[in-house]
Amino acid sequence: MDKNKKIIKYITLSLYILLVAIFYFFTLRNGNESTKDSSIVTDIFLSVLKFFTFGKVEFDYESIHHITRKLVGHYGYNLLIGIVSLIMIYNFRGIGKISLLICLFLGLFVGISGELLQYIPASRGPSFVDAMINFGGEVSGILISLFILFIKNKKKKEISID
Repeated sequence: MDKNKKIIKYITLSLYILLVAIFYFFTLRNGNESTKDSSIVTDIFLSVLKFFTFGKVEFDYESIHHITRKLVGHYGYNLLIGIVSLIMIYNFRGIGKISLLICLFLGLFVGISGELLQYIPASRGPSFVDAMINFGGEVSGILISLFILFIKNKKKKEISID
C-alpha cells in the first residue's frame, strides 16, 4: 500500500473520531452552558441577517435561537460528520453497499447516542426529533460526499455501487 494513502486513511479516521468526540462533548454540557454556546452562534447569525436586511427587519430572538440550535448544532454539525464518515470509509474500503450501510449505521448510532447522552447533564434531555435531525444531517453529508466522489471519479469509473 502506498504510504501516502495509508497516512490519509488514518488522518480521516482521526478526524472522524475528533468530530464525534467534540459532538459528544457539547452534548454532555448542561442546559445553561449549551444555551450560552448556541447564543453566541445566534448572535452572529442575527448580525448577518440584520446586515442583509439593512436592519429594516425585526427578528424574534427566541425563534432565531431555536432555528440556529437545530440547523447549526444538530443538522450542520452532523452533516460535517457525515461527510467525513463517507470519506473515511472510502479511504478504508472503497464504496459499495456495505460501505454505505456502515456509514448509515455510524450516522444513526452517533445521532441517537448523542441524544441519549443528554440524560446525563443537568437540565437536558433527549429528543427523538433532535436525533432524527442529527441523522438527517449525517445522511445529507454522506450524500454530498458520495456525489462529490462520483463527480471526481466519473472519468475513472472507479466507483460503482455493487
